[in-house]
Amino acid sequence: MIVSGLLGMYRIMSHAYTVQDYNEDLYIAAKQVSQYTMGTYCISLSDSYTYMDYEEQENTFVLDNGRLVKKPGFEILVSNIEDLSFSIKDDMIYMTLIRDEQEYTFMISYYREKTESDEEETYEENNSETIE
Repeated sequence: MIVSGLLGMYRIMSHAYTVQDYNEDLYIAAKQVSQYTMGTYCISLSDSYTYMDYEEQENTFVLDNGRLVKKPGFEILVSNIEDLSFSIKDDMIYMTLIRDEQEYTFMISYYREKTESDEEETYEENNSETIE
């Protein structure tokens, strides 16, 4: 009876160890990046991604000492990565992370640049708020 209990615990422990091999933290970080950038304007992207949020502030995702970091500030989204890059394909932004020499690519957001009409719209919204 004790042996069967130990065998059951061994199976549970060995399964818990193998679950970590799925790199779930990469998927969580990709979802966080996607949530931050949803509906924002792209300023530049390559090995980092700079975008303008709803409050007209520039934010950047960069690789810093093996970590995906959101700046300004220093919010670490994922650690233990070797490389980070961003690209555009078919008007979609993709993030590629490399960990343990394996490449992971995630679709992050729709590519959108700020146009002059967007700037005029923002200007009109800001002026109408100050008048009221």
